[in-house]
Amino acid sequence: MEEKYEDEINLHNYIEVLIKRKKIILSVFFIFIITTAIVSLYLPKVYQSTTSIMITPSRVQALLSPADASLDIEGRTSAGVTLQPAISLSTHKTLLRASPVLEKVIDKLRLTDKLGQPLIFDDLIKRLNVKEITGTNILQLEAKDNDPKMAREITNAWAQEYIKYSGELISGTVKGAGDFVTEQFEIVLESLTRAEEKIKEFKNKYRLDLMQAELSIKKEKLKREKEELINSGIALKTKEDSLKELKKGIEGEEKFVIISKAITDDALWQKIDKEGRLGNLAEKKLMSENINPLYQDLKTRIVNIQIELNTLEARLGHLDKSVELTAKEIDELGRVIHQKEFELTQLTRQAEIYKRTYENLAVRIEEVRIAKAMELGEVKIVSPATEPKRPIYPRKMLNVSISGVLGLFLGVFVAFFQEFWKKGKI
Repeated sequence: MEEKYEDEINLHNYIEVLIKRKKIILSVFFIFIITTAIVSLYLPKVYQSTTSIMITPSRVQALLSPADASLDIEGRTSAGVTLQPAISLSTHKTLLRASPVLEKVIDKLRLTDKLGQPLIFDDLIKRLNVKEITGTNILQLEAKDNDPKMAREITNAWAQEYIKYSGELISGTVKGAGDFVTEQFEIVLESLTRAEEKIKEFKNKYRLDLMQAELSIKKEKLKREKEELINSGIALKTKEDSLKELKKGIEGEEKFVIISKAITDDALWQKIDKEGRLGNLAEKKLMSENINPLYQDLKTRIVNIQIELNTLEARLGHLDKSVELTAKEIDELGRVIHQKEFELTQLTRQAEIYKRTYENLAVRIEEVRIAKAMELGEVKIVSPATEPKRPIYPRKMLNVSISGVLGLFLGVFVAFFQEFWKKGKI
């Protein structure tokens, strides 16, 4: 019975062993933790950046399953309808790893290896991963690198280059399906550009708005001159009538008038005859001839009116010439404006023809592109990559924790191994 108890496991003895060999256990434990921590410090950090792209279902898929056109990796909608003509998400995942896409990423970012040599395709593909989000049309692109900034740039460049690549697949089909339309489109686009440039140069050279403003100013000037010419003519006629009346009036007036008075009334004779010796001359008369003041006034008015008439006649002559010249300028400017407006209309009409042709050809090309997009679908970036803040490797806390657990188990194992070795049970 005692032998049976000796063979049974005694938990108390094990605890005593653990307490007795605790230095060994703790030593192994701390050695593992410290070693792991030191190694983790020297391990290169690896950062991961992620971007998301959405594969827009093709028009064929949308028509066959309008309620839910999301694709699974087998190329089916959630309704279970198999779309044979459409490209599935698994195909897109394969194309994302295609060499044309990744080589463009390498060239774009000028990626190199540790020796400074251009990075090869196989080395880059090891850093990349594509994940599918279940139940959606979204693919997550992941890129790893020791530099967080480079990880972000690789991820974004990868998504961008794939979008270009998928677009090239469409445009390649467009070119193959409509070379003639594409060539005509380029020709018409060039013609439309030239026509628009001609219109722009024409407008800058001839500034029809300024010419119209100048024409309006000249017309206003002509109007004022004509009004002044009419008013001046009326004034001239009035002055001429006044002159005739004054001339008639002056013809009935004497130029001179004779004034008679007694000699004794004259102051000079009165001074001479202080002694009264000229009394016998009292009956004598002194005659004098003076200019008629009325005649003089009429003469002055006639002269003034004649001066005004001369001035008005000179002004009328100037206005006649100015009106004639302004009228000619208006006619010439109006003719030029009419001609240039006609030329601008012709240029605009030609540009409109090119524009309509351009739009029609663009529609034709878009129809071909859509026809291809019905099979491929469109790729869009829905979440650009950002620079990661923390590395994904090494995970220091996780490594230290796992190392601590392993160190603890190993320490316990060493402790029991040493205990049993000394007792000779091994």
